[in-house]
Amino acid sequence: MTIFDWKTFWVSPLWDYFDKIGIAAALIAMLFSILIWLNQRRKERQDNALLDICLYCPETDQSISLPAQIRRKNLSRAEIQGLLGILPLKQNRNGRYFLSALNSPAFFDLLERVQIDSQLNELVIECKAEELDQFIIDVS
Repeated sequence: MTIFDWKTFWVSPLWDYFDKIGIAAALIAMLFSILIWLNQRRKERQDNALLDICLYCPETDQSISLPAQIRRKNLSRAEIQGLLGILPLKQNRNGRYFLSALNSPAFFDLLERVQIDSQLNELVIECKAEELDQFIIDVS
């Protein structure tokens, strides 16, 4: 029998430290998991927010709101053109409308800003009076 017990001297304190380190690591991992989950919920809520799309003519101070809303995550030029396509036209132009703003770099900047900024809840597309006049405006 030896006076020096290596298990008591070396192994026992070492395992106590490992237990404390493991508990601390588990608490930190749990905290980060909760923070990531909350961030994902916030991001999902932001992406699923419904946006209004409006055509606005500054010359006549007239606007048309599209009859449907679009989710922020689906907001693209193609989706906007599809929604504009459901507006009735005054003249049968083979179902085609023309808006010069949809081809401008400023529109793409606006589109990107609305996609990213959760404070913006409406996409306002500026157009000329003759462009706005091609649509049948229901004032009911």
